[in-house]
This record gives sequence, C-alpha cells and structure tokens, in this order.
Amino acid sequence: MRKGDWVKTGIKLMEQKSILITGCSSGIGYDAAHRLQAEGWRVFASCRKADDVARLRTEGLESVRIDYSRTVIINLLREHQSEYTTQ
Repeated sequence: MRKGDWVKTGIKLMEQKSILITGCSSGIGYDAAHRLQAEGWRVFASCRKADDVARLRTEGLESVRIDYSRTVIINLLREHQSEYTTQ
C-alpha cells in the first residue's frame, strides 16, 4: 500500500499500524501476513527466497527478502524503518 492509497481506503497515515513478519513463504507467517493486511495493517512480509518475495508481491503484500541469520540485514532494517513507517 502506498501513502496515497491510505486516503482512498480511509486509513489515516498516523493510524495505520505496521508489522514485519518473518517466514511468510508458507504456514503461519503467510496466513498472518494476509490476515493482518486484511485488517488494515501495513505488512512487511519477509522470506528468504527471491521467488517467494515475487509471489507475495503479486498477492498484494509488501515483501522483502531477509536472511535473518545475517546481523547486517537486521541492523539495516532497524536503521531505515522510519522511512517506511510512522511508528
């Protein structure tokens, strides 16, 4: 969802909650990402494989490839999260 879409859906920028979910290629992570997005959350659905990221994007999720075993990736996410969220 882009910032302009919030106006169309009635979700105000400061009211929308954001969440990063790992393991979204299948199972609980996949279901949670879709459910929370349907409830109005801004979901960053992460997984390790590029093919899974592409599939999740075609399903309407904001998806990023994260190898959570690499500390540098986690630190970059932490540093730049404010560019994508208001919280």
